[in-house]
Amino acid sequence: EHADPTSAYMRNMVYAIERQKRDVVVDAMTKTVVGGKAPGDVSGGYQFSTDPISAAAGRTIVHDTDLSGAVGGTSTGLTTDKILLARKKFSDLGVDIGAPMNFVGSFQQVMDLRRRAELQSTDTSTVQQLMQPQIPSGLMGVNKWIITNSITIGSSNDLDADTNVFKCFFYIPEGIMYAAQTAPTFSVDKLVDRVGDTWQIRADFGCNAIRMHEDLVLKCECALETV
Repeated sequence: EHADPTSAYMRNMVYAIERQKRDVVVDAMTKTVVGGKAPGDVSGGYQFSTDPISAAAGRTIVHDTDLSGAVGGTSTGLTTDKILLARKKFSDLGVDIGAPMNFVGSFQQVMDLRRRAELQSTDTSTVQQLMQPQIPSGLMGVNKWIITNSITIGSSNDLDADTNVFKCFFYIPEGIMYAAQTAPTFSVDKLVDRVGDTWQIRADFGCNAIRMHEDLVLKCECALETV
């Protein structure tokens, strides 16, 4: 029963692994990447590093962006304009317009899109699909919607350090390399030293991720909308 793939025990273990995978990928979005040697060095000097995306010029969509991508617009959460702007920024950076684009954010950003559609009295059928447990691939031009509770609102954490925002991300799949342990181990054992019918379910699983190309990852600031 406990080893049954459909049991609550096994499902909860799989959910925990999936949460860990999402956290690892999100963490890779902002970490400093280190590898290789400094360009031009003939030998030694294995200290070449790439600044985290938060410090990369031109790769952040600010919460108060205008339609051109400059600061000076209205502070907003996630909007269709920001989705289009992300695609434009990728195009400006030389990314093929047909390349799939993924989004990483919290459920608050899904609520932002739905609320704006209702306030503007537009057709909400597309946004309604965002409420599904599995958001359809390709919805609103986004190949994959990755919704996670690891994206939370910060404190004065925008580029100007004066507004609380959610730091979300758009990325092209080739921009993030994810590697999982080739042979994770799973075990289901009865604990003989415990009173009663007590079982322990254990999974040994390892994974890591790294940002491979700065031009394939964009940070998107989303403010908390109250209306």
